[in-house]
Amino acid sequence: MIDECKELLKKLFHIGIFKLETVVMRSVYETPIFVDFQLAISYPEIMNKIEELVYSCLLQKLKFHSICGVPEGGLPLASIISVKRNIPLLMYDKTKETTPTGKVVDGVWKKSDKCLIVDDVLMFGHSLVDAANILRQNELEVTDAIVILDRCQGPDNFLRSNDIRRHYLFNFTDVLSYLNEQALLTDCECLKISNHLLAFSDLAGKFIDQCAMEKMIEPMFLSLDRLSVIYHPNARRLWEIAYSKQSNLCLACDLCSPSEILKLVEDVSTNICSLKLHAEIITISEMPDFFLRLKELSQAHKFMLINDGNYCDDSDVIIELMMNSPIKPAAWADFVTVQCLNGSSVFEAIEKVNKDYNVACLPVIEMSTSGNFFTEEYKKRALSLAQQYRKIVGGFICQKRPINDPSFLYISPGIHYKRGMKDQNWRTPDKAVRFNRDDIIVVGRGITKEKFSRVWAYTYQQISWDAFMIMDNAIVNRE
Repeated sequence: MIDECKELLKKLFHIGIFKLETVVMRSVYETPIFVDFQLAISYPEIMNKIEELVYSCLLQKLKFHSICGVPEGGLPLASIISVKRNIPLLMYDKTKETTPTGKVVDGVWKKSDKCLIVDDVLMFGHSLVDAANILRQNELEVTDAIVILDRCQGPDNFLRSNDIRRHYLFNFTDVLSYLNEQALLTDCECLKISNHLLAFSDLAGKFIDQCAMEKMIEPMFLSLDRLSVIYHPNARRLWEIAYSKQSNLCLACDLCSPSEILKLVEDVSTNICSLKLHAEIITISEMPDFFLRLKELSQAHKFMLINDGNYCDDSDVIIELMMNSPIKPAAWADFVTVQCLNGSSVFEAIEKVNKDYNVACLPVIEMSTSGNFFTEEYKKRALSLAQQYRKIVGGFICQKRPINDPSFLYISPGIHYKRGMKDQNWRTPDKAVRFNRDDIIVVGRGITKEKFSRVWAYTYQQISWDAFMIMDNAIVNRE
């Protein structure tokens, strides 16, 4: 988030927008935090700042002829935008059949004018779809909607199925993270809210029962039922291994010596669910059959193999690297990491590779290194692209769960108990699992650089799995 957004969040918190109390919504649905943006209308300075940020961060990128606020939450912001930016405002009242002039929608427009929907808080998307349907029935075109806050409760597929792109100023994950950093919310409060966001919601199913995937959009953390949702078979196998071994620990082994790698892996094999390698740095000449041995070891001790190749090139080059290079990862790797900087070519290449092999790709959308150039725009585009190619995508390499879609696995590097080095932003296993909601933690130097690697592997395994169990029990108790 930009600094202006952070400052606005702090002001919103202090005027009582975020109410930490259990509230029953729509008469059936309980939430441990209620976001009351209606309070902001009594603070002109704050409403003005919201409008400025919405305009600069969202509206300038969109093309439309008019705007329409969703009653009641979207009306104040839509009105301010209309007056300040000289944009025609439309209004509708779904409680009455028609206006005195015989129209459901008030205002002036032409057939096929594009209208932008405005609302304050997005939960499941029901209100946005209702608004879009009313406007479309009145010969208006609707393709986009903006909200101040996205509660991250899984409306994406529902909105997409209704041809609506949603844009937000804040999402709940970033809000909780920032308020926690500023000591405005405690860890306990954040965990309670996070558990709520992650829990399966029957209400969402009632609103969007035509979208089977949306019914499952809130992840069931440890339940084996999630196996029926995870899309890629390799990802399902990894989740099954994690559950059976009670380990969501992936070892990042950045060693060059084949013999040292095999020795280390033998020592920690009972504690890991997966092994991540940079195969390109391994001196294969010392042990030509290294990858064959490693594959046999992984099958014997039940862990999966990730080649951290960060593939990003044209399709032909990636195919050559995967199938005909000296390391030939297609023959032994269960997963490979990829970058989405060159668009769809990397996915097209993996599709061709999988005519003869079975490799899942893991798009890298965030890194633990300081000063990286992974922007929010890149993340959004990479996620969208990966969802189009979900047949070959097993999950994501990320710092925190970017979307609430349990059909993918979320694998997080940069885990260590010590403070990060000058080029690293390390986090503890507990924070990664319980707060950032990652499925699998990746630990490298915290194990490989320690004298007693097996002891440290056991420690990381236990801590991260215990964090998972806490999350699971919280969800079970809630149900």
